[in-house]
Amino acid sequence: MAFILSFWMIFLMDSVIVLLSFVCFVCIWICVLLFSTVLLISKLNNIYCTWDFTASKFIDVYWFTIGGMFSLGLLLRLCLLLYFGHLDFVSFDLCKVVGFRWYWVYFIFGETTIFSNLILESDYIIGDLRL
Repeated sequence: MAFILSFWMIFLMDSVIVLLSFVCFVCIWICVLLFSTVLLISKLNNIYCTWDFTASKFIDVYWFTIGGMFSLGLLLRLCLLLYFGHLDFVSFDLCKVVGFRWYWVYFIFGETTIFSNLILESDYIIGDLRL
């Protein structure tokens, strides 16, 4: 049981890393977009003027930096999974998933089996037809 819990903890940590890196990427992208909009549209003598835009080193550096940070976040996720796999703490070598009509069966590492049912076993009625 502890092995399965550790597997789900690693899965949860992996999901959090991916979610946080994506959320940070989107938030920073929106903030820079709003900031650049304020810079490009300014009010002079009570008249809104837009400046001609041809190129910007700021935007080039921005896309390179933010994209690199997003890639590093995903690389961190991969390195953590490889590290825990090397320690035999958790191994993602084999996970066979078989889906039936009413339930899923997960064969993890060849020796652990997890059943995922849509209903509780206590709700089964003996003699029901099941595939």
